[in-house]
Amino acid sequence: MSEYISYEKLGNNYKLILTKGYKLTKSKETYENVKYLGVNNFIAVCKDKKWGVVDINERFVVKPQLDDIKEFSEGFLAFKQNGKWGFMDKNFKVVIKPQFDKVENFSEGYAAVNRSGLWGYINSSGKLVIKPQFSLAGTFFAKLATASTKDYVGLIDTKGSFVLKFSAKNSNYSFVDNESYKFRFMPSYARNSTDFMIYMSLLMFPKFGYVVIDKKSNKVGLVLRGQGK
Repeated sequence: MSEYISYEKLGNNYKLILTKGYKLTKSKETYENVKYLGVNNFIAVCKDKKWGVVDINERFVVKPQLDDIKEFSEGFLAFKQNGKWGFMDKNFKVVIKPQFDKVENFSEGYAAVNRSGLWGYINSSGKLVIKPQFSLAGTFFAKLATASTKDYVGLIDTKGSFVLKFSAKNSNYSFVDNESYKFRFMPSYARNSTDFMIYMSLLMFPKFGYVVIDKKSNKVGLVLRGQGK
């Protein structure tokens, strides 16, 4: 029997629609806001300006006590409480206590975290494996992530070292050899996909430009905003 939770908006409030098989029921409570968590039988709800999580029976598994909440990613749920971000596991148990100013979702076993305005990365055990040093940091994809400092912008590896970098003040761009960097981490079916443009979207670097994969030459490079095609 399939179970999932959706919602409908009524004015400025929301009601949940709880579906169990062919049976649909509406929630008794109304909520100020709702968020999907990426799983069918749980949903985040906001009540009295605090976020919590309810299950398919409209029972709170996380009481409304959070400042904010993200969706599940790799079995982790990022949440904000008392001004700091931490992570819960799939059973809604706090496994990484709130201690960061900002966080991004986990990707390939790493999550970008911010302390005092600088970004670093933790692993799935909550250990800080790349110390906060970047002004911007993206999620890992194919073992590489976009990152920048005041001097450089480019791609870093899982040790936090630049494998491709450009001057943040320079509007030029170039390519690096694919065998040395990008494509040794990418399966052949992805490399040969006609839909390679998806990688440009996934690796978008919002301030400076885009990481671009050139399918014909099998090279990867960074195009700074306003440059290239």
